[in-house]
Amino acid sequence: MTLTINSNRITNILLLMIVLVTGLVISGCSSTEPTAIVKPTPTRAKPTLTSVVSNVESGMLAYNTTCVACHGPNGIGIKDLGKDWTESDFIKNTSDEDLMAFIKAGRPATHEDNTTGVDMPAMGGNTALTDQDLADIIAYARSINK
Repeated sequence: MTLTINSNRITNILLLMIVLVTGLVISGCSSTEPTAIVKPTPTRAKPTLTSVVSNVESGMLAYNTTCVACHGPNGIGIKDLGKDWTESDFIKNTSDEDLMAFIKAGRPATHEDNTTGVDMPAMGGNTALTDQDLADIIAYARSINK
């Protein structure tokens, strides 16, 4: 048994396939139906205080996992440990940027402005806090500050 290949037939099949594929591509491009918009996946740039949108609720959660140990429930302070945030002139009169720098650096007990005699560790002792977390904590601090 011999297999004969008709080159004209193969050429015709290939041409038909090319025409069909081309037709599908062209019809897809000229469709009047709306197509889904695919949003690119953003790269995570390190946020700056001016690029983050602070969230009071997230700030309260971050506060309650880090700051509450020294500054007490609802920011009312703990005597000789952490200052009251609800009546703090420091929070009221300090810019967001300066508050973030302060939280990042902490304050040693020996600092002349430290009135508790206790170290405030950098980042409240939680180095996992992000700039977004800190911005949220600052928003929470401002929300409870009278």
